[in-house]
Amino acid sequence: QKLETPRYQETALLYELKAKGDISMQVWDDDGSTSADSLGVVKVPIRNLLANMHKMKRSLRGKVKEQAAVDDDDEEGPKRPNQWYDQQMDVRLFDGAKTELTGCSLPNSQTALI
Repeated sequence: QKLETPRYQETALLYELKAKGDISMQVWDDDGSTSADSLGVVKVPIRNLLANMHKMKRSLRGKVKEQAAVDDDDEEGPKRPNQWYDQQMDVRLFDGAKTELTGCSLPNSQTALI
């Protein structure tokens, strides 16, 4: 495939990454009983994500739970198919631990971290 060729990654991909810019993520605290509070924003350069080659199975809900061995007698009915957001895929993991969030709206003396 064109996207995986070395020539593409050394030339066109670099221009595309510069044109797209950084990935901006907003982090919110939603405790259910009150309105959601913005904890802040973090910007991650795309090159930092692409440089990481560590991959694991994830869905949009996060880490995939290990399937426990289930006896056939325990099944209560027909198994429902996974929703689109529960589909598991191999994805790159970016460890954003201790990455500073900017624009924190919470009145505290410490900077919020991921």
